[in-house]
Amino acid sequence: MKTFKVPFNGIKVTQTKFFEDERGKFGEIFSKEIYSQSGMEACFVQDNYSISNKNFLRGLHYRKFKPQAQLLTLLEGEIFDVVVDLRLESKTYGEWYSVDLSANAKNQIFMDIGFAHGYYVKSTVAKIHYKVSEFYDPKDDFGIRWNDPNLNIIWPVKTPLLKDRDAEFPFFDDNKNVKFLEF
Repeated sequence: MKTFKVPFNGIKVTQTKFFEDERGKFGEIFSKEIYSQSGMEACFVQDNYSISNKNFLRGLHYRKFKPQAQLLTLLEGEIFDVVVDLRLESKTYGEWYSVDLSANAKNQIFMDIGFAHGYYVKSTVAKIHYKVSEFYDPKDDFGIRWNDPNLNIIWPVKTPLLKDRDAEFPFFDDNKNVKFLEF
């Protein structure tokens, strides 16, 4: 596994090794030992799988009361991935970081608890596997508007396709007083 330098504590971008032969591909996408050695500590309790179509933007989502660490692995396609630091005590609080993820290049991002997350699908389809450290609770599903002018995220598109809920999330300043239970 190759790890790339990232300017945020709590975020790791990696590339897994896949072995190919006439049968296809094989690769290990998670090893507790490898991730612990890389400083990624999370007790994962649920695996999720998402298939998203081209030009859709998902996010920016976060959990308020039961925050989740996430390990996202891009299995097919390409996305523009964004995280926003929501940790009040962090040097990078309110700042965003982006990375292009591809099934053929950098294909994983680890996000510790305390980040909002979203992505834009650049390929025809993106197939994504998530490991999360907390069970999903639909009552604890919050978000920040993807095009918040105060965050000034430089997305690769001006008019993405969005679910109504994502298009109507409040701006970051409206979320500032969120008190998270743990970080």
